[in-house]
Amino acid sequence: MSKDRIKSLLGITAMVAAAASIIAVSYITGQEKREYKSYDFAMGTALSADIYTEGLDEAKEKTFNQRLFQEIKKLDTKVISWRTSDSEVYNINNRKRGYNNVPVSKDLKELIELSLNIGNTTDGALDITLRPVINVWGIENETDSENFSIPDKSLLEEERKRCGFEKIKIENDRLLIPDDMLLDFGAVGKGYALDKARLFLKQENRVKGAVISVGGSIMTYGVRPDGEKFSIGIRDPEGTEGDVMGVLNVGEAFISTSGSYEKYKIKDGKIYHHIIDRNTLYPSQTGLKSVTVIASNGALSDGLSTALFNLGVEKSLPVLEKYNAEAIFITEDNKVIVTDGIKNDFTICADGYKLYSDK
Repeated sequence: MSKDRIKSLLGITAMVAAAASIIAVSYITGQEKREYKSYDFAMGTALSADIYTEGLDEAKEKTFNQRLFQEIKKLDTKVISWRTSDSEVYNINNRKRGYNNVPVSKDLKELIELSLNIGNTTDGALDITLRPVINVWGIENETDSENFSIPDKSLLEEERKRCGFEKIKIENDRLLIPDDMLLDFGAVGKGYALDKARLFLKQENRVKGAVISVGGSIMTYGVRPDGEKFSIGIRDPEGTEGDVMGVLNVGEAFISTSGSYEKYKIKDGKIYHHIIDRNTLYPSQTGLKSVTVIASNGALSDGLSTALFNLGVEKSLPVLEKYNAEAIFITEDNKVIVTDGIKNDFTICADGYKLYSDK
């Protein structure tokens, strides 16, 4: 990834964090209550931490945030990353043929089990084994659209043979996986990193509240200094990076967004985005620009945002009910569909969008 791209991502995160905190520093009174913001880069995206503390000085706050980021980086480089040599997933993906019974760590076991659960519930709308097909498309590659070509259907079908989450199993602490199959946790890993971040925050009782972001996934923790809900900006699919189309007010929550605007290529005037439908092997076409999911844990919100994008609005509603989650859907014609549990906490703030229930 280029230095310019990294700087861009860090800049976006700073804007998101600022929007999320809603100049929270103005609410902090007294010398013991403090806010500390910091930024970093991991998991191929930007990290931000906006932490409210009581009884920690600036030096200790800085050290605490650095340790928090190190936990996220360690999870990525030691467990989740399929790109980083010697990570657990990298070693599984590059294992010798015939080595189909693999020991897995507690973290990886949890990720696999949750991913399989979502995959089964959504009839494969989330499939952590789809990496071979994604690689053929090459939409995530840092090349311009002029060098992008639509892959031959026969090649996609050939790679399909290497996919299918139904073919893998967890038995005790071991993974049973066929030859040539690859694992990819890009759709759940950032959310899971927030689950680990929450556990880390709970170890320090002087942390009273926080907004942590890992790319398109955000965690709100504890309370704001003024006791009000956290205000989280929802990305505007039509705007530039950092623009928001609405604001969601939440207490403690995990919020993840998947959208067609995140990574894409343009060919002959048509946009090809990175969220692949495993049924068609082509970018998903469900009439959506983005899906934001609010759930009780990070990996669930992250995984569901991808799955629901593939399902479309109508098929997503029973899934949300099963997982006791909420969602904001933005359609290709700029209708905004908000589930009942958060309707009163969401406000559109950009022109061109309209709540679906509006007359």
